[in-house]
Order: sequence, then C-alpha cells, then structure tokens
Amino acid sequence: MKSFSNIYKILKRLDDMLDLPEVDNEKISAKTLGITELRRARYLIMLENGGYIEGLKVFDEDEPDIGTENLHITLKGIKWLAENAALIKAANIIKEVGGAGVTAAVSAVPNL
Repeated sequence: MKSFSNIYKILKRLDDMLDLPEVDNEKISAKTLGITELRRARYLIMLENGGYIEGLKVFDEDEPDIGTENLHITLKGIKWLAENAALIKAANIIKEVGGAGVTAAVSAVPNL
C-alpha cells in the first residue's frame, strides 16, 4: 500500500502543477515524499513506462539519476487519479478509524 500511496501523491502533485510553467521539483522530491531517492526514481520510471507521465530523462536506471524539468502527467495519469481517488479516501478513513473501529464497522454490515 505504501507504493500505491506514493504513486498517487506523485500523480496528484503533477496534476496540481499543470498550471505552472515548469515542475516544482520540491513537491515531488524524495524528501517531501518521505522516501529514498532510488525509490522515487524507480516510481517515476515505472510511471513513464506505464504511460502515466511524460518528459522524464533517465540517465541511469540503477541509480537515482533522473531529470524532471519537463515532467508532466498524461491523460492516462489523470484518468488513473480519477479512478483511484475513492480508494485513497477509503484508505485514509481506515487509517483514521484504526483497526478496532474498522472491525466494529465491518461487523455491523449485514451479510459481510
């Protein structure tokens, strides 16, 4: 779930930056995301390979050596965000409620 959440954050922040003339790299930095540079680089490479982002420059796939100056979200990335927004909201609610609350809520639903 950690990977899914971080990928969502990256795509969401790139979507939010569509009105900016260039990418604000600080908003998608490894430090801001709370992950390693290598993990961030690998997420961005996966997202570009999947067609969710464009403009990534990869200098070395085995090292966190990438360029993000021309990075932007694609229509496919925007569609993915829309389709997964409900899942992210549900995950956040589960985090807030906690394990005991979730168990009680699930028990209250008939035929589950």
